[in-house]
Amino acid sequence: MASWPIPETRDNSGLEPTLTSNYEPYTLFDIGKTLVMYTSTDASNNVQTCMFNVTVIDNGDPVFDCPSGNIMAYTDESQSYSTVYWNVSVTDNSGNVTYNCTSESGDQFDALWPIIQQNVSCMAQDPSGNDASCFFSVTVDDNENPNITCPSDFNVTTDNGQPTAWIQWDVEYTDNTESLYDLNLTGSDEEDPVISSCPMNIVLNTTSMLPFTNATWMTPNATDNSGNVTLVSTHNPGDGFAATTTQVTYTATDPYGNKDICTFNVTVIGKI
Repeated sequence: MASWPIPETRDNSGLEPTLTSNYEPYTLFDIGKTLVMYTSTDASNNVQTCMFNVTVIDNGDPVFDCPSGNIMAYTDESQSYSTVYWNVSVTDNSGNVTYNCTSESGDQFDALWPIIQQNVSCMAQDPSGNDASCFFSVTVDDNENPNITCPSDFNVTTDNGQPTAWIQWDVEYTDNTESLYDLNLTGSDEEDPVISSCPMNIVLNTTSMLPFTNATWMTPNATDNSGNVTLVSTHNPGDGFAATTTQVTYTATDPYGNKDICTFNVTVIGKI
């Protein structure tokens, strides 16, 4: 809104001229330059004009309405990217403003590893050169499980002259982001180890003049189809045993945690 003092008019006729104007004080003016003209006319239709400009300067920046912070998105089905949508708008007191963003709503954002925030920036400018910006980010996470196709169960006979059978198979696996991550295929052995030659129960008398005796036995043998097995025991051959019944336990464990157990008793009778 602009205001000014109304110009004064006078005429040699002594009569007050008629004063007209295209704008009046306290008028709202648009941005830019506007010509204001006063016209003074006397009774004889003689005319005199007065002109000046009202210039309105726009110093108001555009105003953005942008997403705040980070947009979390998940990969599209069977894809390594996510199609992400958002709303961005901008207003300006001039009523005329344009903006551009580094990415547009509906663009595809790749899933990245390591997971990072992918920045989006928008810039706006009005006709007077006032500008504004807004920033937000998009993070794409892969929440789709890999697909795996396993063979059916095998029912085969042993190889000729062997207690075992040689079997081959193929396992297929895919993932929507297989170019992004290393996929590892692992399996497990569900066959327990086997302990053979487990000793029978042992009964002994205490050694003369002592409350115990030493017991010996043949250490059992442990095997596993994986070819790797660990055998541990609660007691070892040659250990001393008191006059009571003590259980000896051997445990065989393969690399997959499968176990077999062998137990026997060592009974020592106190000699009177």
